[in-house]
Amino acid sequence: PKRILGVQVERNWKTKQLKIHQGPYTRKLLKAYQTEDCNPRRTPLEASVLGRIKQLQEEGKLKGPLGKEKEFNQFQGKLMWLLKTRPDLYFCACLMSRFLKCAGAEQMTWTKQVLKYLASDPDKGIILTPGDKLYLWGSSDSDWGGDAMTMKSTSAGGLSLGRQAWIVFYSQLQRKVADSSQMAETYAAHKLVRTVIEVYNKLKEMGVDVPIPIMLQQDNEGVIKMSKNPIAHAGSKHFRIPQAFIRGATEDGFIAMESVESSKNCTDMGTKLSVVAKFENDVEGIMGVQGSFSVGACQRFSASRLKS
Repeated sequence: PKRILGVQVERNWKTKQLKIHQGPYTRKLLKAYQTEDCNPRRTPLEASVLGRIKQLQEEGKLKGPLGKEKEFNQFQGKLMWLLKTRPDLYFCACLMSRFLKCAGAEQMTWTKQVLKYLASDPDKGIILTPGDKLYLWGSSDSDWGGDAMTMKSTSAGGLSLGRQAWIVFYSQLQRKVADSSQMAETYAAHKLVRTVIEVYNKLKEMGVDVPIPIMLQQDNEGVIKMSKNPIAHAGSKHFRIPQAFIRGATEDGFIAMESVESSKNCTDMGTKLSVVAKFENDVEGIMGVQGSFSVGACQRFSASRLKS
């Protein structure tokens, strides 16, 4: 394989698949923390960590330095370098970055959990499977008030170029506090639409033409209805501008919203810590089936889109 800026690039010319990963860097990281032979984990963090953070917040134990900030920040910096090829770590990194100024012994145990997860498959990476047609599609999701310290929500989203070739994935805390789940989901969809415009223009500059409308998946029916018709009521007056932005892109024929079940929305892994089965299902949907160059079992796109 070839290496570009620390990223290993492997190709399978027969299946026309490509895999990018950071296996050598991951092994170097495991060696540095002496966790090469540890008992591996199937998820980066326990789902109960969010409840524990809420408990610590209520007890007032997250208000100042706890003595482990230097070690924690060093690990966080090393983890961030892996995000180029590890969408499965995005929410974990987003969550842990909120404790850079108040990291103690408990936060350091989270780093050990992440290392044990990395040890389960150091060569895990993104498998790109373009398919027969070149088109752009995406998905977005959001929790609601998931951050115990600020009560802000977390947005996640991604874009795939072709059958299963995720070229964009992100997870980040929203700038404003959302007072409803639809408001949080609207902010997430708004960010995805802005990302679509940016990626579409970049592809166009590169001479790559993708058909429109670009299909975007959403598991909130209110957001989907709002993308087609104005919703004017007291509960939506505080986020009418992002609503109008999304609706404008829909009316211009640039995007189209389609419904997807929450259990099948693979960007959900960027908004919360899930149980093992759901997490692995989402990871497979984004990153592809690991261990071989094969098409992921979880293909998140509509049958109607394939026929068009």
